[in-house]
Amino acid sequence: MMFPQTTSLTLFTIWTLCQLQLAAGNFVQFYDRPSHLGVALSTFTNSTGNGSGTGSGTGSDQNELLFQLTVPSSAGWGAIGTGDKMDGSLMFILYPSTDSDEATVSVRTAHGHNTPEAFDGLQYRVLKTSNDGASLTADVQCFNCTKYSGNSIDITSAKQPWIWAIGPGDPVRSNSQNADIEQHSHYGVFFAKMDKARATAASVPSVTGTFNINTTAQPGYINDLVVLHAILLGVAFVIAFPLGAVSLRVFRSFKIHWIVQLCTSVACLIGLCVAIAFSVLGVEWTDFNSAHQIIGIVVVVLTLVQGMLGYRHHMNYKNLKGRTVVSYVHILFGRGIIWFGMLNSVLGFLLADSNGKAAGAGAVSIIVILLMEGALFWARRRGLSKSKSSSTTILPLTTMLDPDRVWE
Repeated sequence: MMFPQTTSLTLFTIWTLCQLQLAAGNFVQFYDRPSHLGVALSTFTNSTGNGSGTGSGTGSDQNELLFQLTVPSSAGWGAIGTGDKMDGSLMFILYPSTDSDEATVSVRTAHGHNTPEAFDGLQYRVLKTSNDGASLTADVQCFNCTKYSGNSIDITSAKQPWIWAIGPGDPVRSNSQNADIEQHSHYGVFFAKMDKARATAASVPSVTGTFNINTTAQPGYINDLVVLHAILLGVAFVIAFPLGAVSLRVFRSFKIHWIVQLCTSVACLIGLCVAIAFSVLGVEWTDFNSAHQIIGIVVVVLTLVQGMLGYRHHMNYKNLKGRTVVSYVHILFGRGIIWFGMLNSVLGFLLADSNGKAAGAGAVSIIVILLMEGALFWARRRGLSKSKSSSTTILPLTTMLDPDRVWE
């Protein structure tokens, strides 16, 4: 009795997979289950190049982009954009219109992470929109999207990056292309096999189901790794390393000095490993050619060298009861590493297009440098004063040579 049902189920599963495989041959689909944002895309080569709508395409063999975007009405708005980051992305933002059963498609671009602004250099047609109270849907035909010069679309790419974002749920209802929208609550990156999205007719594909077809989402933990990296390296160079440098001079504690510097060096190494991990797993920084990446790798490596210099300096000091060339190299080297580490924290925020945070990091770094240098200057002056006074006082030899008393 169970055999026919099992056979039917198996045949149905095979049929479904075949249909999905056939469908995957002419469009791609991305669906984010937590946010319920979905998009289906395909491209069509129009040999006549005639289009109409918001703009008109001219010429021959024009590659059109056709897509359907759907987002939950409760989100307020949702969007997709070209490329792997906001800066220079061509974005299609969907939000409710003043008509209760319609939606507005707003085409925008952004500079850095600033609020996207309306873009009027696109030739496209909004074929259909709907708002059924549960979801917003729009079918769009774009005639010159593949010619956009910012974060461009490569229709032959097997890993074309797209960004997506969804609103925080605040109500948006407007027919304007410039309607105010709140900052996204969820966002991400996905990669589409655009070489698999070649349609044979200029028809918009529909979002079907809650699965991905020829698309792969960038892992959501990438953003968490970026934050972890920023915390580890930012705290290390702006707080911990300066504190370790000051502890030896001001507090006269070699123990605090080496414990703080050792723990901070380990944190730097972990932070570098985290940065390499999300650069390899993500898409935005895979080339390792930015100033922040290059300086960061060099500084962390030099931090490990600095630790070895510190150990050699301490052993020489204990054996020779005085500073050597290694001692002065260690002191100057350490200061330079701290300064370049602070500079690199600013470059890191600039690389992430967070100009406000970069300015804040720069201001804090300057304050910390002034405090650190002021404390070290005061410690040197205090040491000179005590040296003069001790010249008239006979101290026990063991006290004079105590490494926890004498500054190394």
